[in-house]
Amino acid sequence: MKCRFFLLCLAVIAIVMTSCTATDDRIVAQVGDYELTVGKIKSEYAAISRHARPMLQTLEEKEAFARDIVAKEIVRIEAEKAGFGSLPEVVLAREIEVQNRAWQGFFEEEIRSKVRITEEDMRELYDRQTHAYHIAWIFTRSKGMAEKALAEIKGGRPFGEVAGIYSIDPSGKQGGDIGFRSLGGMPAEVEDSFKFMSPGEVSDVIPFDDYFVVIKFLEKQERGETDFESSKVGLEATLMSRKITDRQKQLAVAYREKHNASYRDDVIDLIVERTRAANPRENSPAGGLPQFSDEELNLIAASSDAGEWSVGKYLERVTAMRDVSRPSYGVDAEFVRSLLRDYMMGEIWVLEAIDLGYGERDEVIQAADREYERVMVTAFHDSLVKDVTIDEEDVRAFYDEHREEFMSEPAYNLAVIMTETREEAQEIWSELEAGANFAGLARAKSIDPRTKDRGGEIDEAIMSRSLQRFPDVHDAIYEMEAGEYSKPILTPPTWGPEGYMVVKLLKMEGPKQIGFEDIKAPLWDRVLEMEQDKAFAAWLSEKADAAGVSVNSDALAGVDFSSL
Repeated sequence: MKCRFFLLCLAVIAIVMTSCTATDDRIVAQVGDYELTVGKIKSEYAAISRHARPMLQTLEEKEAFARDIVAKEIVRIEAEKAGFGSLPEVVLAREIEVQNRAWQGFFEEEIRSKVRITEEDMRELYDRQTHAYHIAWIFTRSKGMAEKALAEIKGGRPFGEVAGIYSIDPSGKQGGDIGFRSLGGMPAEVEDSFKFMSPGEVSDVIPFDDYFVVIKFLEKQERGETDFESSKVGLEATLMSRKITDRQKQLAVAYREKHNASYRDDVIDLIVERTRAANPRENSPAGGLPQFSDEELNLIAASSDAGEWSVGKYLERVTAMRDVSRPSYGVDAEFVRSLLRDYMMGEIWVLEAIDLGYGERDEVIQAADREYERVMVTAFHDSLVKDVTIDEEDVRAFYDEHREEFMSEPAYNLAVIMTETREEAQEIWSELEAGANFAGLARAKSIDPRTKDRGGEIDEAIMSRSLQRFPDVHDAIYEMEAGEYSKPILTPPTWGPEGYMVVKLLKMEGPKQIGFEDIKAPLWDRVLEMEQDKAFAAWLSEKADAAGVSVNSDALAGVDFSSL
């Protein structure tokens, strides 16, 4: 809705053309006392991200862009007249934008730009990446909880079961399996542990930045045939990410001390007590939320020069987390302290950025002003259309008129056999051609641990739209009938281990008519928005007529937007 009504503005304002020359101080359009100059139009255009900028080549296109700016100005003037600029959420939006932009500038100049990756660094990592290591882990914020998990594993409990209880990483639901990893992306002490382990071996508790892990080594594979030059982009990205993390960690320790970060152990103990009460059993639903009285919600659990963290503020952040990452069964004070540390650190980074002047830069102020206007205008727009109503008859009529739009997209059930090399995949294909069983070959020869035990079957159907992101796979199965298989193709990123694969189409469910009841709720929103658009367009047209808009197209003729 936030972008939609601005598009309507283009169609409802008639602009009268006058004459002047195209320099930055020349007036292109006027709304009351507001003058839109060539320079302001250029600034508006430059503020749009490059991939989203409209093509402004013809005079008509330039005029349309000017009309859009004039329309937004009319709405802004009316919103300010109505007092929407002083709404708390509007003022807060501007403050948050300053903070975010200041942090971005700080990050780029104080952290990222300080990291240097040399050719020697990349060569050294390339030489170390002789293998990919298949591992599973239990990832947690607390050393004590990691030690408890390890003790249960040593007591005979399956690693995957323990990972499902204690790990805060999404992989915990898959027994902790995080697939194959190359060296360079993790702290050295972690990689030094698993690269010398034997299949099935479980590590001790290992520090991982500000977290802790227990690792189970599954297997390793030799690196495929990739030369150094073609690997440099990936090597640089891996090293950059690791070094940035290391620098942030070092700065964070110094800044927490500088800005007097502190914790209230008694309040943290209260949070632990209530969290355990909300998650009493290891098979409790993940991430049960603790309950506190109104008085307890106001208790301060942690503080720094950047602000205080009450129990209520902490609970708001925890509520917004994914269930699996929330403090849950077995939580201890170290876990809660770790969360508070990260929450405080976000505010400390911003405080440091503001102290260094990043919030006062022109580009930051301009971005904050734009965000202020966007939120203000959106709130004003919503107030204008809040009384627009529709009924089910309106929604049903729209559905009947556009039935052809409401079809489900095709879904494909696939099976795969993955190999390291094209030659191995070609051998698989030849065996299939000779009558071999696909599922049997997958179990015997596929290198993908997630599918091989199921005879290569991918556990969920893949929608047509998702499949189009992988052209080789899409093209391979597009003409297939159920039961047919492809020739060898490259394994796409995220599908499994690097290499090649043969794909079999198990089943394809074609597009079907979606029933009215199945989409009534989103259709209701869509039809309501359309009626709101009409109401807003009528209001805007009336205001534009009353404003006495005058515009000069000659001033736009010589503006070259492609050079901005």
